[in-house]
Amino acid sequence: MEEWIRKLSYGNKRLNRSVLACSTLKISAIVQADFTEKLYKESLPFDKPVMKTVKRMMIQEETDSCTLYGKSGARLSRSGLRWFAGFITSGDSTYVFTLNMNGSVRE
Repeated sequence: MEEWIRKLSYGNKRLNRSVLACSTLKISAIVQADFTEKLYKESLPFDKPVMKTVKRMMIQEETDSCTLYGKSGARLSRSGLRWFAGFITSGDSTYVFTLNMNGSVRE
């Protein structure tokens, strides 16, 4: 996993031993949007069929005029950090986005 984080120049490239623990990996919204755009363009260092499959798995909604692709995520801590990253395709246009939401966790 650490090797791929470095190859992708993903975030600050710091990963502690347990990915499930509160990680030392820090990713900005800009870095996430850049990664998502590379996935859309299939320019990441993965096989194209794999990237196509991932994109199909990300489909959230399809209409006659557009398709919404997205992936949610959360930091496993009490900070309440949540993400939704993806892209929208409509005709010849594509819009990449990353939403970063913060909020405390209520008990």
